[in-house]
Amino acid sequence: MIVDISQISMKRDRSENQDCVGVFPTKKKDEGVFIVADGLGGHRGGALAAQAAVNAVAKLPFERRSGWIKSALAAANEAVVKKASENPETSSMRSTAVILQITGGKAYWAHAGDSRLYFMRKHKIIERTQDDSVVEVLRIMGEISEDEMGKHPDRAKLTKSLGEESELEFKAQIEGRILADGDRFILCTDGIWEHLNSSDLERISKMCNSSREFIDIISRRFSESGSGKEDNASLIVVTLKCVDIFDRFLYQIKRVFQ
Repeated sequence: MIVDISQISMKRDRSENQDCVGVFPTKKKDEGVFIVADGLGGHRGGALAAQAAVNAVAKLPFERRSGWIKSALAAANEAVVKKASENPETSSMRSTAVILQITGGKAYWAHAGDSRLYFMRKHKIIERTQDDSVVEVLRIMGEISEDEMGKHPDRAKLTKSLGEESELEFKAQIEGRILADGDRFILCTDGIWEHLNSSDLERISKMCNSSREFIDIISRRFSESGSGKEDNASLIVVTLKCVDIFDRFLYQIKRVFQ
């Protein structure tokens, strides 16, 4: 099994790109760590906050254990809190983050804010992270639909983000999802999901064999339509692939005994 990865971060019409992405492979072809962070535009130092979060994950020693993903997000949060304390002018800096760890044939993830992870199997979204936001609460309460979240006037109001406090509790998927050939993950900022709903992402996935193809289609779509120019837009696409029939057989055997 190999991990096929592609990424993009688009500044769009913003004066500054406050998004930051990180891809950190290990020596093994079937594992790695991936993070997308989005500095909050309403807080000074948003770009610094996002970069601090990504740098913290990059520096954290990789461990093949289920609880590591929580440690990674905690480290990112602590880094933003520390960075904010260094300069009174940027003391309110905040960032979202979503982190994916793939190791041992399983996937683990954690997030803060409204940067999302979508888990796709056979080009269908079977899981997505639950945003820490006002519009997510409204969706859960049944007051708005999933498609209405990206256009709602309160879409930028978060209930949780990195940098608020050092001991904040974040959502994490630590049990591990057993992976299969062709599984795909999309990590993205709100600049993506506000303009592409779940059905859009599934349709694009069906057109793509590789992560690079997925990124290229989204990039062209944004360029041609002009949608989302008011915000940065970033994503990482991770696709799991067996290299041949023998590899697929071995991977299936491995899944049976996990």
